[in-house]
Amino acid sequence: MLKFMDGFDQLRGWTDVIDGLTKCGYTVAGTPTLEEGRVATQMAVSLPDAASLKRVFTSGATKVVFGFAFRAIGKRHTLVTIKDVATVTWNETDGKISAAGGTGTAVLLLDLWYYIEVVLDKTTSTIEVYVNNGLDITAPSPSSANPVTNYEVTWAGVATAQYLLDDFQFIDNQPGKYTDRIGPIQITSRLPMVDVDKEWSPSSGTDHYPLVYNQPPVEGSYIQSNTSGAMDTFLSNTVIPDTQNILAVGMTVLNKKSDVDNRQLGMVMGPKGSTQKEVIDAALSTTEKYSYAVFETNPAGLDWNDERLSEAPFGVAVRP
Repeated sequence: MLKFMDGFDQLRGWTDVIDGLTKCGYTVAGTPTLEEGRVATQMAVSLPDAASLKRVFTSGATKVVFGFAFRAIGKRHTLVTIKDVATVTWNETDGKISAAGGTGTAVLLLDLWYYIEVVLDKTTSTIEVYVNNGLDITAPSPSSANPVTNYEVTWAGVATAQYLLDDFQFIDNQPGKYTDRIGPIQITSRLPMVDVDKEWSPSSGTDHYPLVYNQPPVEGSYIQSNTSGAMDTFLSNTVIPDTQNILAVGMTVLNKKSDVDNRQLGMVMGPKGSTQKEVIDAALSTTEKYSYAVFETNPAGLDWNDERLSEAPFGVAVRP
Protein backbone atom coordinates (compact mmCIF):
# COMPACT_ATOMS: atom_id res chain seq x y z
CA MET A 1 0.00 0.00 0.00
CA LEU A 2 1.24 3.46 -0.86
CA LYS A 3 0.96 4.98 2.61
CA PHE A 4 2.70 8.34 2.36
CA MET A 5 3.75 10.95 -0.19
CA ASP A 6 5.23 14.41 0.32
CA GLY A 7 6.46 16.94 -2.21
CA PHE A 8 6.68 19.83 0.30
CA ASP A 9 4.62 22.17 -1.90
CA GLN A 10 2.22 22.79 0.98
CA LEU A 11 5.01 24.89 2.53
CA ARG A 12 5.39 27.27 -0.41
CA GLY A 13 5.77 30.81 0.92
CA TRP A 14 6.44 29.85 4.55
CA THR A 15 8.97 32.17 6.16
CA ASP A 16 9.61 29.85 9.12
CA VAL A 17 10.47 26.63 7.30
CA ILE A 18 11.42 24.83 10.52
CA ASP A 19 7.96 25.52 11.91
CA GLY A 20 6.32 24.31 8.71
CA LEU A 21 8.30 21.08 8.58
CA THR A 22 7.57 20.45 12.26
CA LYS A 23 3.85 20.85 11.57
CA CYS A 24 4.30 18.27 8.80
CA GLY A 25 5.57 15.75 11.36
CA TYR A 26 9.31 15.99 10.72
CA THR A 27 12.03 16.38 13.33
CA VAL A 28 14.32 19.16 12.17
CA ALA A 29 17.87 20.17 13.05
CA GLY A 30 19.75 23.13 11.66
CA THR A 31 18.12 25.63 9.31
CA PRO A 32 16.45 23.96 6.31
CA THR A 33 15.11 26.19 3.53
CA LEU A 34 12.77 25.74 0.59
CA GLU A 35 14.20 25.83 -2.93
CA GLU A 36 13.09 25.05 -6.46
CA GLY A 37 12.32 21.34 -6.79
CA ARG A 38 12.93 18.79 -9.52
CA VAL A 39 10.27 20.64 -11.50
CA ALA A 40 10.62 24.41 -11.57
CA THR A 41 7.02 24.97 -10.42
CA GLN A 42 7.38 22.72 -7.37
CA MET A 43 9.32 22.97 -4.10
CA ALA A 44 12.12 20.98 -2.48
CA VAL A 45 13.61 21.02 1.01
CA SER A 46 17.23 22.16 1.15
CA LEU A 47 19.53 21.00 3.95
CA PRO A 48 22.49 23.38 4.04
CA ASP A 49 25.62 22.40 5.95
CA ALA A 50 24.75 19.91 8.71
CA ALA A 51 20.97 20.45 8.76
CA SER A 52 18.88 17.27 8.97
CA LEU A 53 15.35 16.00 8.52
CA LYS A 54 13.90 12.94 10.26
CA ARG A 55 10.58 11.12 10.02
CA VAL A 56 9.23 7.89 11.50
CA PHE A 57 7.23 5.58 9.22
CA THR A 58 5.19 2.84 10.88
CA SER A 59 4.44 -0.55 9.34
CA GLY A 60 4.29 -4.14 10.51
CA ALA A 61 4.54 -5.46 6.94
CA THR A 62 7.24 -7.81 5.67
CA LYS A 63 8.30 -5.49 2.84
CA VAL A 64 8.74 -1.71 2.95
CA VAL A 65 9.95 0.80 0.36
CA PHE A 66 11.41 4.25 1.02
CA GLY A 67 11.70 6.55 -1.99
CA PHE A 68 13.04 10.07 -2.38
CA ALA A 69 14.62 12.41 -4.91
CA PHE A 70 17.87 14.16 -4.08
CA ARG A 71 20.36 16.62 -5.51
CA ALA A 72 23.68 17.20 -3.76
CA ILE A 73 25.74 20.33 -4.33
CA GLY A 74 29.33 20.73 -3.21
CA LYS A 75 30.15 17.34 -1.71
CA ARG A 76 29.21 13.66 -1.81
CA HIS A 77 27.98 12.33 1.54
CA THR A 78 25.60 9.89 3.24
CA LEU A 79 22.24 9.97 1.47
CA VAL A 80 19.92 8.43 4.07
CA THR A 81 20.04 6.46 7.32
CA ILE A 82 17.24 4.04 8.18
CA LYS A 83 17.92 3.15 11.81
CA ASP A 84 18.67 -0.54 12.39
CA VAL A 85 18.11 -1.25 8.67
CA ALA A 86 20.65 0.43 6.39
CA THR A 87 22.69 3.54 5.69
CA VAL A 88 23.13 4.53 2.06
CA THR A 89 26.55 6.13 1.70
CA TRP A 90 28.02 7.89 -1.34
CA ASN A 91 31.74 7.53 -1.96
CA GLU A 92 33.48 10.87 -2.38
CA THR A 93 36.11 9.43 -4.72
CA ASP A 94 34.39 7.06 -7.15
CA GLY A 95 30.81 8.38 -6.92
CA LYS A 96 29.28 4.96 -6.17
CA ILE A 97 26.80 4.25 -3.39
CA SER A 98 26.92 1.52 -0.76
CA ALA A 99 24.40 -0.01 1.65
CA ALA A 100 24.30 -3.05 3.96
CA GLY A 101 27.78 -4.12 2.85
CA GLY A 102 27.00 -3.95 -0.86
CA THR A 103 28.34 -1.43 -3.38
CA GLY A 104 26.63 -0.38 -6.58
CA THR A 105 28.00 0.21 -10.07
CA ALA A 106 26.25 3.46 -10.99
CA VAL A 107 28.39 6.60 -10.75
CA LEU A 108 26.33 9.47 -9.33
CA LEU A 109 27.38 13.03 -10.11
CA LEU A 110 27.08 16.18 -8.05
CA ASP A 111 24.46 18.82 -8.84
CA LEU A 112 22.05 16.44 -10.61
CA TRP A 113 18.70 15.06 -9.48
CA TYR A 114 18.48 11.33 -8.76
CA TYR A 115 15.67 9.15 -7.41
CA ILE A 116 16.55 6.57 -4.75
CA GLU A 117 14.40 3.64 -3.60
CA VAL A 118 15.45 1.48 -0.66
CA VAL A 119 13.56 -1.83 -0.42
CA LEU A 120 13.66 -3.99 2.72
CA ASP A 121 12.25 -7.50 2.25
CA LYS A 122 12.13 -9.33 5.57
CA THR A 123 10.93 -12.55 3.92
CA THR A 124 14.07 -12.86 1.79
CA SER A 125 16.29 -10.95 4.26
CA THR A 126 17.50 -8.61 1.54
CA ILE A 127 17.96 -4.92 0.96
CA GLU A 128 17.79 -3.47 -2.54
CA VAL A 129 18.70 0.04 -3.61
CA TYR A 130 17.47 1.45 -6.91
CA VAL A 131 18.84 4.55 -8.64
CA ASN A 132 16.57 6.19 -11.21
CA ASN A 133 14.55 2.96 -11.49
CA GLY A 134 17.59 0.74 -11.99
CA LEU A 135 18.67 -1.89 -9.45
CA ASP A 136 22.11 -0.88 -8.16
CA ILE A 137 22.59 -2.82 -4.89
CA THR A 138 21.35 -6.15 -3.53
CA ALA A 139 22.66 -7.10 -0.10
CA PRO A 140 21.67 -9.15 2.98
CA SER A 141 19.64 -7.21 5.50
CA PRO A 142 20.90 -7.12 9.10
CA SER A 143 19.07 -9.13 11.75
CA SER A 144 18.39 -5.84 13.54
CA ALA A 145 15.93 -4.95 10.76
CA ASN A 146 13.56 -7.86 11.42
CA PRO A 147 11.77 -6.54 14.54
CA VAL A 148 11.54 -2.94 13.31
CA THR A 149 8.03 -1.55 12.87
CA ASN A 150 8.79 2.13 13.47
CA TYR A 151 11.30 3.09 10.81
CA GLU A 152 13.32 6.15 11.80
CA VAL A 153 14.58 7.71 8.58
CA THR A 154 17.10 10.56 8.61
CA TRP A 155 18.41 12.71 5.78
CA ALA A 156 21.36 14.90 6.77
CA GLY A 157 23.62 17.37 5.06
CA VAL A 158 27.30 18.02 5.73
CA ALA A 159 29.41 21.14 6.16
CA THR A 160 30.13 23.24 3.06
CA ALA A 161 27.46 21.41 1.05
CA GLN A 162 23.78 21.64 0.14
CA TYR A 163 21.40 18.65 0.08
CA LEU A 164 18.04 19.02 -1.68
CA LEU A 165 15.18 16.55 -1.14
CA ASP A 166 11.86 16.10 -2.93
CA ASP A 167 9.04 13.67 -3.72
CA PHE A 168 9.09 11.30 -0.72
CA GLN A 169 7.13 8.04 -0.79
CA PHE A 170 6.61 5.14 1.62
CA ILE A 171 5.10 1.81 0.54
CA ASP A 172 4.56 -1.51 2.28
CA ASN A 173 3.14 -4.83 1.11
CA GLN A 174 -0.08 -4.63 3.06
CA PRO A 175 -3.15 -5.09 0.80
CA GLY A 176 -3.57 -2.26 -1.68
CA LYS A 177 -2.94 -1.38 -5.30
CA TYR A 178 0.80 -1.06 -4.70
CA THR A 179 2.63 -3.66 -2.64
CA ASP A 180 6.13 -3.16 -4.02
CA ARG A 181 8.26 -0.36 -5.45
CA ILE A 182 6.70 1.77 -8.19
CA GLY A 183 9.74 3.65 -9.42
CA PRO A 184 10.42 7.39 -9.32
CA ILE A 185 7.44 9.62 -8.66
CA GLN A 186 6.77 13.31 -9.29
CA ILE A 187 4.29 15.08 -7.02
CA THR A 188 2.26 17.96 -8.46
CA SER A 189 0.25 20.09 -6.03
CA ARG A 190 -3.39 21.01 -6.71
CA LEU A 191 -5.24 23.66 -4.73
CA PRO A 192 -9.00 23.97 -4.10
CA MET A 193 -10.52 26.28 -6.72
CA VAL A 194 -14.26 25.47 -6.67
CA ASP A 195 -16.66 24.78 -3.79
CA VAL A 196 -18.77 21.60 -3.97
CA ASP A 197 -20.11 20.67 -0.50
CA LYS A 198 -20.26 23.65 1.89
CA GLU A 199 -21.23 22.43 5.38
CA TRP A 200 -18.43 24.01 7.38
CA SER A 201 -18.52 27.67 8.39
CA PRO A 202 -16.25 30.19 6.64
CA SER A 203 -14.29 32.69 8.71
CA SER A 204 -15.57 35.39 6.33
CA GLY A 205 -17.64 35.71 3.19
CA THR A 206 -19.62 32.95 1.52
CA ASP A 207 -17.02 31.22 -0.67
CA HIS A 208 -14.99 28.56 1.11
CA TYR A 209 -12.15 27.71 -1.28
CA PRO A 210 -10.44 31.16 -1.13
CA LEU A 211 -9.99 30.63 2.60
CA VAL A 212 -8.07 27.37 2.23
CA TYR A 213 -6.03 27.72 -0.97
CA ASN A 214 -3.56 30.29 0.28
CA GLN A 215 0.18 29.60 0.15
CA PRO A 216 1.31 30.30 2.80
CA PRO A 217 -1.85 30.10 4.96
CA VAL A 218 -3.37 33.48 5.79
CA GLU A 219 -3.97 34.23 9.47
CA GLY A 220 -7.71 34.49 10.08
CA SER A 221 -8.72 32.70 6.86
CA TYR A 222 -10.16 29.25 7.56
CA ILE A 223 -13.23 27.04 7.62
CA GLN A 224 -14.47 25.43 10.84
CA SER A 225 -17.11 23.05 12.14
CA ASN A 226 -17.95 21.10 15.29
CA THR A 227 -20.89 19.26 13.73
CA SER A 228 -20.35 15.54 13.37
CA GLY A 229 -20.54 14.52 9.73
CA ALA A 230 -20.25 18.06 8.37
CA MET A 231 -18.31 18.05 5.11
CA ASP A 232 -16.60 20.57 2.86
CA THR A 233 -15.34 19.46 -0.55
CA PHE A 234 -13.72 21.18 -3.49
CA LEU A 235 -12.56 20.75 -7.07
CA SER A 236 -9.30 21.91 -8.62
CA ASN A 237 -8.50 23.03 -12.16
CA THR A 238 -4.74 22.52 -11.88
CA VAL A 239 -3.29 20.92 -15.01
CA ILE A 240 -1.45 17.65 -14.37
CA PRO A 241 1.73 17.24 -16.46
CA ASP A 242 1.36 13.49 -17.14
CA THR A 243 -2.34 12.67 -17.33
CA GLN A 244 -1.68 9.13 -18.60
CA ASN A 245 0.23 7.99 -15.56
CA ILE A 246 -1.43 9.23 -12.36
CA LEU A 247 -0.26 6.69 -9.79
CA ALA A 248 -2.20 8.02 -6.80
CA VAL A 249 -3.71 11.16 -5.30
CA GLY A 250 -2.56 12.52 -1.96
CA MET A 251 -4.05 15.12 0.34
CA THR A 252 -2.45 17.40 2.94
CA VAL A 253 -4.61 19.39 5.35
CA LEU A 254 -3.42 22.01 7.84
CA ASN A 255 -5.73 21.72 10.84
CA LYS A 256 -6.23 21.97 14.58
CA LYS A 257 -9.06 21.37 17.03
CA SER A 258 -10.28 23.95 19.51
CA ASP A 259 -10.50 21.76 22.61
CA VAL A 260 -9.31 18.44 24.01
CA ASP A 261 -12.31 16.34 22.94
CA ASN A 262 -11.92 13.27 20.72
CA ARG A 263 -12.77 15.08 17.50
CA GLN A 264 -11.22 13.50 14.40
CA LEU A 265 -10.56 14.71 10.86
CA GLY A 266 -11.84 12.81 7.86
CA MET A 267 -10.04 13.43 4.56
CA VAL A 268 -12.51 12.47 1.86
CA MET A 269 -12.41 11.82 -1.86
CA GLY A 270 -15.74 12.06 -3.68
CA PRO A 271 -18.95 14.09 -3.17
CA LYS A 272 -21.12 13.70 -0.10
CA GLY A 273 -24.02 11.32 -0.64
CA SER A 274 -22.15 9.35 -3.28
CA THR A 275 -19.36 6.78 -3.26
CA GLN A 276 -16.47 8.14 -1.23
CA LYS A 277 -13.11 7.08 0.12
CA GLU A 278 -11.91 8.43 3.43
CA VAL A 279 -8.78 8.48 5.57
CA ILE A 280 -9.30 9.50 9.20
CA ASP A 281 -6.70 11.21 11.36
CA ALA A 282 -7.65 10.49 14.96
CA ALA A 283 -4.59 12.20 16.46
CA LEU A 284 -5.60 15.85 16.19
CA SER A 285 -4.01 18.59 18.28
CA THR A 286 -4.97 21.97 19.68
CA THR A 287 -1.96 23.34 17.80
CA GLU A 288 -1.64 23.36 14.03
CA LYS A 289 -0.43 20.23 12.23
CA TYR A 290 -0.60 18.75 8.75
CA SER A 291 -2.58 15.56 8.20
CA TYR A 292 -1.79 13.32 5.22
CA ALA A 293 -3.86 10.90 3.16
CA VAL A 294 -3.17 8.83 0.04
CA PHE A 295 -5.81 7.45 -2.34
CA GLU A 296 -4.41 4.77 -4.66
CA THR A 297 -7.61 4.62 -6.71
CA ASN A 298 -10.62 6.87 -7.27
CA PRO A 299 -13.80 6.59 -5.15
CA ALA A 300 -15.13 3.83 -7.43
CA GLY A 301 -11.92 1.84 -7.04
CA LEU A 302 -10.72 2.59 -10.58
CA ASP A 303 -7.27 3.70 -11.63
CA TRP A 304 -6.80 7.44 -11.78
CA ASN A 305 -6.82 9.33 -15.06
CA ASP A 306 -7.26 12.99 -15.94
CA GLU A 307 -11.04 12.81 -16.21
CA ARG A 308 -11.55 10.90 -12.98
CA LEU A 309 -9.21 13.25 -11.15
CA SER A 310 -10.93 16.38 -12.45
CA GLU A 311 -14.36 15.06 -11.48
CA ALA A 312 -13.48 13.87 -7.95
CA PRO A 313 -14.23 16.40 -5.18
CA PHE A 314 -11.81 16.28 -2.26
CA GLY A 315 -12.07 17.76 1.19
CA VAL A 316 -12.66 17.32 4.89
CA ALA A 317 -15.27 15.91 7.25
CA VAL A 318 -15.86 16.12 11.00
CA ARG A 319 -15.57 12.74 12.67
CA PRO A 320 -16.79 10.81 14.51
